[in-house]
Amino acid sequence: MKPESWGVVHGELEACCAEFFSHCGVVARCEGSLASNEPPASGVIAFIGFSGAKLSGSLALVLPQLLLEQTHPMRGKITGDPLAAFHDWAGEISNQILGQLKNRLLRHGIVLQLCTPMTMQGTELRGRVDPREGFARLRFRAAESTFDLHFDATAEPEVELSPLESTESNDAAEQGECLLF
Repeated sequence: MKPESWGVVHGELEACCAEFFSHCGVVARCEGSLASNEPPASGVIAFIGFSGAKLSGSLALVLPQLLLEQTHPMRGKITGDPLAAFHDWAGEISNQILGQLKNRLLRHGIVLQLCTPMTMQGTELRGRVDPREGFARLRFRAAESTFDLHFDATAEPEVELSPLESTESNDAAEQGECLLF
């Protein structure tokens, strides 16, 4: 994939994050790429993989508990183990964000299949740094928290994307819509 095409993918990914958290009532803004000397993150980490003929890889989100509490759809009403609920929610966030990216890339003719998300919790979490163009480590500010996004993908060399006009149609469901089939 050409470098400018990776820029399109990473830009779409940033937009997917901002849009998802907007639907949760939280403004999320990308603060830029993480430098190798950034302080380590702590929280629940959600991993989700994806594959396709033209593009494959994985997405990981490191989400602090405060942000999970603020955005959880059952905030204030969680019964049982809240940590288990936050792990489920972190996995769902990764699934929703990658699902939005899948829908956006479909407009470019890229078809992705998503894996089942997996979560863990930890402190002193550091992602690796990779100079490849398909690799991105981004830090977002959302409410009183920051969270990190790690994206690692490989693509077929001939794949070329260009930014789409906002007026181009998107047949995908809007965030939160339910489709019955």
